[in-house]
Amino acid sequence: MSFYEASKLAREGKFDAAKEAADKLTGKERTEARALVAKFKSLSNKTNETSALGDAFAKSAKGVTGYIGAMITTLDTMNVSLGKSNAAFLQNQKALDTVALQMMRVSAANAELGFTVNEVTTQYNAFQRTLSMRVRPEFQKSGMALTQQALIWSRLGVGIGTTTGMIEMFDTTLGQGRGEIVKTGRVLTAFAATTGQDVNKVFADFTTNAVKFHDILDSKEMTRQTMLFSLRARSMGTSVTSLMNTMNKFENLDSAQATGAKMNMTISALGGSFDAVKASMMDYPERMEYIARTVQSVAPRIANAGPRASRLYMRSLAKSMDMSPTDLRKMMTWKPGQPLPGEAALRGGGLPTGVTAGAERAMARRGTTIGAMGLAAKDYMNFAPVRAAGAAGASATGMVAGVKGGVQVGGQAILNKVDSTVAIYAKKIGEAFVNTGVTKKFGEFTGKIEAAMKKQGEINAEFANQLVEFKNQKAL
Repeated sequence: MSFYEASKLAREGKFDAAKEAADKLTGKERTEARALVAKFKSLSNKTNETSALGDAFAKSAKGVTGYIGAMITTLDTMNVSLGKSNAAFLQNQKALDTVALQMMRVSAANAELGFTVNEVTTQYNAFQRTLSMRVRPEFQKSGMALTQQALIWSRLGVGIGTTTGMIEMFDTTLGQGRGEIVKTGRVLTAFAATTGQDVNKVFADFTTNAVKFHDILDSKEMTRQTMLFSLRARSMGTSVTSLMNTMNKFENLDSAQATGAKMNMTISALGGSFDAVKASMMDYPERMEYIARTVQSVAPRIANAGPRASRLYMRSLAKSMDMSPTDLRKMMTWKPGQPLPGEAALRGGGLPTGVTAGAERAMARRGTTIGAMGLAAKDYMNFAPVRAAGAAGASATGMVAGVKGGVQVGGQAILNKVDSTVAIYAKKIGEAFVNTGVTKKFGEFTGKIEAAMKKQGEINAEFANQLVEFKNQKAL
């Protein structure tokens, strides 16, 4: 066993084997070998101490750095998606700051409803891409408020596509603003509750069926008739389109007389009569009731005519009314004299009373899961420093842009960019971080950084000295 072998074992960290090898040497060689093994073991212990300190630092830093990384990543994703939906945000940092801060505030104000920052961003971007008002000044005033309202309706089960379609119709076709949109939405919500339907179904049917009534310029009346016919069609198991095909045949006198003549060929043969001119003078709801009562008056005679004759009568009458025999039978079984739940106000010429904002919010709370509330609460806490910085006038998106720009430049530029960003916003960010306790956390682990660096410096110096000694040692 040689001095070299003992030192080699010591450098590899095999101290027990190195000591055993040194003990087998004799004289001065054994003394020096033992001393060398002792020094390497001492240096190893110090390295372990530094590693333990480093682990402690990492553990202390993990919570804060993980939070900051997640926050920056989320903000960056939000900024990019906003920019892709609106090029002005890629060009105008201040405009992006304003909208980003508004989104975080909407999320925070509606944490009980489970609004996360990502969800608010997604809804807002959907509006930016699809609503015609995006290119008009109204969107600047109403876009975020409509986003919040759409998310409240989403808690009632209304999908983004359904909400977007309704808002687009009210804006472009009816010329109605945010106030009327929200008011109508609350009327539809109350209507859904009264009639026992889901809110999404009522919203979707209203938006789809309103097209049949767009020639009624009075928006309130258009809304009333759309809701009335949607309810009747639902109760009958048919569609508004099928009902309106028949109703529209009596919109002008020529068409009314031609349709009436065809209907009367069958109805008069069964002992009944139909006044086409009278029907043409009625509005849609009354016309439907008149036609239904007329066909219902001859239904018993059709039933008693025998299978073949009954079939011929039904086919002839259905064809003259532009209906299928199935829909004609549904009209024969409908009871126009017995109003449906929720129909009374509509028959009287008005609209149902909508739910209040408070009642709507209470419904939305009941429609929010505990899991969704938990995610929103996490966002509330995570973005508290950013909201505070924004309230103090700092640019949240500017902070992200600084870090992101540094990464894109690379190398030393990363540090330069971060430094410059922090320098610009240092005071305001600092105040926000102090208020939220972030500064205290940073202080704890930055102190450990300094201690770790100091110990590592001492170890490096000892290693360097040891290497010099070993190099200058005389050969044996």
